Amino acid sequence: MSAKANYGTHPAAIAEVLDAVGDAAMVLSYEEDRAFAAVSLNRFGAIGSVGC
Repeated sequence: MSAKANYGTHPAAIAEVLDAVGDAAMVLSYEEDRAFAAVSLNRFGAIGSVGC
């Protein structure tokens, strides 16, 4: 099963978290999540990784 197919498979747990934090958080679609990752943490290269 792909990551996209598994994305958001526990909506009840997510709803509890969102209720707890209110407007401080929001749920992104899979596409929004991947786009955000591409411009945030993924912009840093792996240091000390075998792939470097």
